[in-house]
Amino acid sequence: MSEGMIGLLSLDEVRGAVGDLVLKLVGSEGPTYAAELKKFVLKQPCWPREARQPSGPLMEGSQCTTAWPAPGEVFELTMEKPFTGLAMVRDTGFSNLREWRFTGKEITKPVTKRFKLIEIGYQQNFESVKRELGKHGTIPEGQWRKAATQKFSGAPGRPVGVADSSWVGPVGGVNFPYVSGDDGDGHFYWTDDDFGGGWLWLVEVK
Repeated sequence: MSEGMIGLLSLDEVRGAVGDLVLKLVGSEGPTYAAELKKFVLKQPCWPREARQPSGPLMEGSQCTTAWPAPGEVFELTMEKPFTGLAMVRDTGFSNLREWRFTGKEITKPVTKRFKLIEIGYQQNFESVKRELGKHGTIPEGQWRKAATQKFSGAPGRPVGVADSSWVGPVGGVNFPYVSGDDGDGHFYWTDDDFGGGWLWLVEVK
């Protein structure tokens, strides 16, 4: 940008700058950061999913996008058009579906459930993650990651995991779905790791 020229920032650039500012003010740990950031998050217009992503959405619908909830806040998600576990792989960007295996539970009909995001601190392995999450609710099917990214706009600021390890990759690695804290997109993460306190986890509640 040349000197004296006013540049136009995208919504994601503005959100990122605000997140950086809040991070400097309150730090990244605990619910304070998420709660403070939520006050400043700019909401995107409510467009039908097919209008925003015409290249092959798997869960088309018209849910409005809203800010990601703070840890512990109960919210609803709706699975409008269920799809298979392997469709989750395609939705994440992989084309080699024949090299993946899905070992979990399929969702076969539209359904609405209640959830919340949980902080469980550092965990030394995935089994410890699941054990701690069981104290707060039920680990949902990993397909709910898609419903979350459809409803909530932008980046959550911290990775959001769904501790359903039902996806086996081409070389035998076991994976679970998560939402990137940086870009808000859906990805898979291997279970053979430890997990820092910055993770948030999706659990189903009654």
